[in-house]
Amino acid sequence: MQNSSERIIRRFKNFVRGCFFKIFNSYSRVWNFHAMRDKTAMSAILTGVEDKATFDAKGEEFVERIRGYINSDAVILDVGCGIGRVEKFLAPLCREIYAVDVSGKMLKRARKRLKDYANIHFIKNDGRSLGFLPDDSIDFAFSVFVFQHIEKEDTICYLADIYRVLKNNGSVYLQLPNILHTQNCFFFLNYSLENRTYSPAKMRFYTPDEVKCIMEGIGFHVVSLDVTRHIFVYARKTRV
Repeated sequence: MQNSSERIIRRFKNFVRGCFFKIFNSYSRVWNFHAMRDKTAMSAILTGVEDKATFDAKGEEFVERIRGYINSDAVILDVGCGIGRVEKFLAPLCREIYAVDVSGKMLKRARKRLKDYANIHFIKNDGRSLGFLPDDSIDFAFSVFVFQHIEKEDTICYLADIYRVLKNNGSVYLQLPNILHTQNCFFFLNYSLENRTYSPAKMRFYTPDEVKCIMEGIGFHVVSLDVTRHIFVYARKTRV
């Protein structure tokens, strides 16, 4: 049982968190705050990772995962690019990348990091749409460790716009956290019970069936659904 001093400390922490998220009460403000330094940006993008070598290695590892879905003439979209973790290794393999993020400060760091890559277009958006892109203009789209931090309604708006901008037979690769995995379930229960749910960037979880239903409802053909702690879905836009 908690003693009085522990209860006071917990209440104080909750008060501070509440004040913080009343000030940083939007996606862009939260991620701009994390982008104040390279180390805090890296740690926010990949929890606990603050050294450049590990951060870059994870980006290169992801590019190997999606390499089979692209070719040298591909136009690619990354929703939630952060400071360009993936773009650094993806840019030499394709024609163009549209790297989108809600945080102007993250994009500023990305442009500085990747100033030598002329085929990357860094674009700030509103956190739910891709209005700057025309219909049928993208060959391959992806997003990892992003949709878990935004409201489900905003994710659905993003997915509908991804569908719009993909060319016919274009494809998308997404990551979403699986609520049915034991670690994720306990994480969700703990931060809910500890009242750590103020942040606009708090975790949102999905079930595999939910992801499949949403993707197919928008119009995608789900090609594969790999489920562990994360749900990795690969889908195509196929018009009959």
